[in-house]
Amino acid sequence: LGTKSDAAEALLALYAEAPPPFGLASSESALYLFAWSHHRRAWRHLSEASGVSGAGSSIASLLDAVVILPLLVSVAHSLLREANVTLDLSNLDIVEQAVVEEILDDEFKLGSMDATGVFTLSAEGAQTLERSCRPLFWPVSRASALGRFESLLRGSDSDALAALDTTTVVQASLDDAVHDHESEGLEEEVLRSVCSAFENADFDRQPSCVAVLGCGNDGLLLK
Repeated sequence: LGTKSDAAEALLALYAEAPPPFGLASSESALYLFAWSHHRRAWRHLSEASGVSGAGSSIASLLDAVVILPLLVSVAHSLLREANVTLDLSNLDIVEQAVVEEILDDEFKLGSMDATGVFTLSAEGAQTLERSCRPLFWPVSRASALGRFESLLRGSDSDALAALDTTTVVQASLDDAVHDHESEGLEEEVLRSVCSAFENADFDRQPSCVAVLGCGNDGLLLK
């Protein structure tokens, strides 16, 4: 799992090359399914080595989430738009279909896949996705920016700063979905991160200002 390993490079490429939401039967989802099927064993052995309560187990679970959450959020986002309980995955190959079934059925019991590659969400599965994934729309929509939070804030990453003019920093479709639901409490996480940048004696490295974009009546900036 070193920074130059195949597993690390595959994980780092996910949010950069295929930020959610995306269709489950798409080239973007294929990157996540490939990372899960080909590289998961590289971090799962940490859990096996340290035992269920060890640090390796926690790291393995977090890396599972790096792959799983964008997939689940994309399915939930699709449900909100189309209210459809079936996912046609017939254009995925057998390995990719098996990975989807492993994640959605074996891991989360959200439904079942038939022999033609159509995954049907159960009523309980659809409810679980909607209830559990909506709160994740907000952080996942900013996933590509959160990974570069410090460099964005301090202006030391020219590529990240250039990306501020694109939707790769904030995925608008997920962001819009958030505004239809409660997002209180999530703002507090942002406030803690921003305040921590100013609560130190190193004034030379502190940001010169904080700009809040797309915040409606600037309520967050006033805080």
